[in-house]
Amino acid sequence: MSAQWGRPLHHVIHAIAFTVLGRQSVDGAVRLRADGVDRGRLVLPRTITLPEAARLTGDLVGDAGSVVATTANAGSGLPEQVRLEILHRADGTIAIPVTGSARQADRLRHAWHHPYTAAATVRDVPLVSPDDARDLARWDENLAPVPATTLDATFSRIARALPAATAVAAGDHRLSYAQVEAQASRLAGLLVRSGVQLGEPVVVVSDRPFRAVVEQLAVLKAGAVCLPVGRVTRLRARELTALSGARYVLGDGPGVAPWEPYCRTLSARQAHQAPERGPEGTTPEPSLPRSGFTDVAYCLVDTPDRGRPGARLSAHDAWGSATLARIRRIGRASGEIAVCARPWDPVFVSAMWWAFACGGLLRWHDPAAADAHRSVARHLTGDSRPDALLTAEQYGRVLAAVDRPAAPGARAVVLTGEPAGDRPMERHAARLPGARLFAEFSGDGAPLPWTVRELPPPGTEPAKSAGDPANPFTPIGRPAPNVRVRILDESGRALPPGIVGELRAEGCALSCATLPPGGTQPGYPDPLLASGRLARLRADGTLELADARPAPPAAPHVLVRRTSPAVGALRR
Repeated sequence: MSAQWGRPLHHVIHAIAFTVLGRQSVDGAVRLRADGVDRGRLVLPRTITLPEAARLTGDLVGDAGSVVATTANAGSGLPEQVRLEILHRADGTIAIPVTGSARQADRLRHAWHHPYTAAATVRDVPLVSPDDARDLARWDENLAPVPATTLDATFSRIARALPAATAVAAGDHRLSYAQVEAQASRLAGLLVRSGVQLGEPVVVVSDRPFRAVVEQLAVLKAGAVCLPVGRVTRLRARELTALSGARYVLGDGPGVAPWEPYCRTLSARQAHQAPERGPEGTTPEPSLPRSGFTDVAYCLVDTPDRGRPGARLSAHDAWGSATLARIRRIGRASGEIAVCARPWDPVFVSAMWWAFACGGLLRWHDPAAADAHRSVARHLTGDSRPDALLTAEQYGRVLAAVDRPAAPGARAVVLTGEPAGDRPMERHAARLPGARLFAEFSGDGAPLPWTVRELPPPGTEPAKSAGDPANPFTPIGRPAPNVRVRILDESGRALPPGIVGELRAEGCALSCATLPPGGTQPGYPDPLLASGRLARLRADGTLELADARPAPPAAPHVLVRRTSPAVGALRR
């Protein structure tokens, strides 16, 4: 390679080494010190050729015999400083002692022995050693049982066993499992007789938790796909209709008006108010239920403040797998699950099916109420000892509203959304002693978790909060059952522990397809769900998320902050 590229051998060796080591940091930077002199900060763009990288590296380190490369990779388990020496032996061979970890040395040896062409780029340098490949293959074994049932069949089974048990409660208003089942069955019959086809999306517009539960369950019983939304403008309704292809909207009141130009309106009022055998059109439909456990259950849309929405499709088996895994991890939920979310939010949907799978009560707290967080705090510290599903931001406000610590007791709090690090555990342990705290992370924003982590009690592990400059990574735990998580480079290659790349995932416990903005054709550019977030694996198989979002692609030149007059100017 040295002769073919017209560069000295030690420049080629250094270029490949700095490429491998630079991938240990978020920005790909390596700070170099050669023969005791600080030579600056180096970033090798991944699009330049290796001969060019060798030339630029040679301009920095020259003929130095000893080079120390430092990368900002605190907490990765890999040394931040690696010393390289190139020793020429009498027999014409060279030796390259590497002062670092054994895994770093293995990766460097593997990269140096890789066959390159003159057109090879920095992106072509392999980063995975044979030992890394074995570890990645071992972590792929993450299978767990998947219940062969649908969400609506699970609810029906609980309703038959516990008909008088309360399913949903908000304030003093309650609805039993038998009442929800009867109303949902009547409404599902109305949907079928109105022409709703198997597998087609039905928009559900409801800002009341009782109607939301009944209407979502009815759509699933009819074999359709539930698309829950809140109140939207006519423009947003048109965009969501074009995105999903929905022909029907289910709901009542002013929230339905924006949909009327684009969808046929089905009123849920008959089913909610009808007796056991009500007026014509609300009698039970003998074909129900029509859902299958591998069929799509939900179409959950993104509704950004600006821009066109996208959506994620998730099947019954994915929801069943994720819910069963949560129950196995935490234990069967207590009598109540507390949630403070709008009835169309993914958090509400996830809490709803967690509660129903356990035969428990979904306790709804109105997030629009002025005392919403204080209401949740009173509930969590009361005598009912509920479990809860909240966002990390919500839970911080709830803990701040706790007036007095709760009596010790068994309960679990599950946090979803952006990871919060370990800081909430300190206040959590003081205000809810004995309660377990879990954090679930989903890279695509869906309620189906990619990774799960139980936050440790205070003092058992070093605390990590978002934005820590010494370690810009937040732990997010291990992959959830039936989820395979990968850290990938730009070429789609899996990266080993300690190397920074994009977090992606796949598995039967995750979304099965997407609807991109502006189209109705589901699919992904590849089988893996993309998060658009930087992350890294640790040597024990756990994952850490970079606090910063990925930067734009680097410009095709080396970025150097010169700190010594000995360092010459680099040409583009």
